[in-house]
Amino acid sequence: MRGVYKQGNLWRVIYGREISKFYKTEQEANHERRRLEVTYGMPLNHSKREYGNERVGNFLILGSTGKPCNGRSQTVLAINEITGKIVEKEYDTLKRMNGTGGFRFSKYVATPDKYGKYKAQIQIENQHFNLGYFRTPAEAENAYHIALNDYIKFDRLPHKKYNHSTGIKGVHHLKNGKYEVVLHVKKRKVYYKVFNTLDEAIAARKAAEHKYLGGN
Repeated sequence: MRGVYKQGNLWRVIYGREISKFYKTEQEANHERRRLEVTYGMPLNHSKREYGNERVGNFLILGSTGKPCNGRSQTVLAINEITGKIVEKEYDTLKRMNGTGGFRFSKYVATPDKYGKYKAQIQIENQHFNLGYFRTPAEAENAYHIALNDYIKFDRLPHKKYNHSTGIKGVHHLKNGKYEVVLHVKKRKVYYKVFNTLDEAIAARKAAEHKYLGGN
């Protein structure tokens, strides 16, 4: 019934701006709403407004959904004019996001962590994504821009965790498509190099093993 909504285990009756009551059952709530309408008539909807065709950042608001929300604003449908993706959000939430789709531009930390690595991260649609740790700020910033570009152009969210495994010990697949080869002997890095292809990387790993570990 109009003006009656379920909220948790209770039923809420809303009548204009002045009256908001809770009841244990839907029947009680419907009865109270009908009583108010008979006694006072239909309430004036002072808060109703037209949201259609309003632009907020890179979003075009298509209109109100008519659904109730916890805040005072309406729930609206909006299309991201860059990605073409349609979202349903509270109008005030969309305004707080500045119409950016939820980007937070903390792309990398200015100082390295205790291991000397730089962390790249991005927040999209209120989700936080860790993009990994990198040797230099430039590499961290590059990872951020790749993730940002993937979302804007292809509506593709980053993976929660990048899987760099190739199945070959000491050979890792990098996000730029290349392959790194690492060899440690007694916890000391004795070999590190990056290659364009997996075959080159595997051959280099075998050669490094032969040089530093011996054997065939």
